[in-house]
Amino acid sequence: MAVLTLEDRERNYKAIRAMMEDLEIDAMIVTGDGPLKYIGGEFYNTRWVYMVFFREEAFAPAAFVAGPGREYILTLTNRNTPWYWVKDSRLNGPGAISGFLKERSCETGRIGVTMRAMSAEMYENLKHDLPGAEFRVIDHPFDLVRQCKKGNELTLLRRSPQSVDICCSQLKDIVRPGITPNEIWGEWEKVMCSMGSTGTLNQIMVGKKDISSVLPPWTCEQIPLEKGDMATCEITSSAGGYYTQKIQHFSLGNPPQIMLDMNAAVDEAVWAAADMIGPGVNAKHVLEKINEVIESRGFLSPAQFTSGPVSHMSGLEVDEGTFIPGEDHLYEEGMLFVIHPSAAVKGWTPGDYAMFGPGTMFLVTADGAESLNQFPNDFVVIDC
Repeated sequence: MAVLTLEDRERNYKAIRAMMEDLEIDAMIVTGDGPLKYIGGEFYNTRWVYMVFFREEAFAPAAFVAGPGREYILTLTNRNTPWYWVKDSRLNGPGAISGFLKERSCETGRIGVTMRAMSAEMYENLKHDLPGAEFRVIDHPFDLVRQCKKGNELTLLRRSPQSVDICCSQLKDIVRPGITPNEIWGEWEKVMCSMGSTGTLNQIMVGKKDISSVLPPWTCEQIPLEKGDMATCEITSSAGGYYTQKIQHFSLGNPPQIMLDMNAAVDEAVWAAADMIGPGVNAKHVLEKINEVIESRGFLSPAQFTSGPVSHMSGLEVDEGTFIPGEDHLYEEGMLFVIHPSAAVKGWTPGDYAMFGPGTMFLVTADGAESLNQFPNDFVVIDC
């Protein structure tokens, strides 16, 4: 059953046109999951799609799908049109988008483009076919439009943290000596896909001491886990279309006390940060608080050793803006973000005791920050 409504669509389109007015662009050509979902709706298939959106309300947006040789995709898109906000779907190919813009008298206008997912070939062809047009990159302005979730987005985005928590709660049933990281990854994917996730970012690092960074498990040889191993898990789901994640640790047998202490220090920093957050609060002060708490517990903070990002926003894409130390960035109601600091022992060098996370997902509310994860940040200890 659909969660987003036509009211959500009109709010999105109004926000887009306000952005276009500010940027003085007449049309925009977008691709990539976030931009396409924001225009096309919760069920929209974003694969092999470019969309054209106009500032003029009289011109409906149009989707250009696949290309010659894959015409069947257009047939399927048309079949699913009742579930999509964009009703005009056309076959992509040489000259298709530029010809459409000429039909709308935009061949000499100002055209915004999202460049992160646009192919160089597409961009060069557009510039060749529309020599009188002025092209402007709009990735960052469009990110800002999508930054604060509103309306029924606030309902839909809760499906994702629910799927992440389920994966965390199943660790004790899944993990055992002899299992490989790929097999754990596969169990997470199964849960998320069954709940409608169209994309994931599931990563694991296994180690005896250093679990301070993560990569997908398929990026190295699969070594079966054994007693004494610990792992950092970055569990990320886009169920419902909105990405949320949690950083969770597990150990086969009891972890060393220093890792329990480090986990507790990072967890304390997460909640101290969350207590500060609300509309109008500057993120740089929150990052400073995180460092202060971790350092006060006798560990290196993220400011003192090589570690992953401390906090970033999420939504229709995994990272919709990373909070950078020292940079001014004010929280706003509706921002969806994760806090996942790191910590290490003093004098750390790669391989020594360190960890990435734990981490928790939050939503900025009118009077603070709401935790979206229910599973605690404690080590999951596997008896073996």
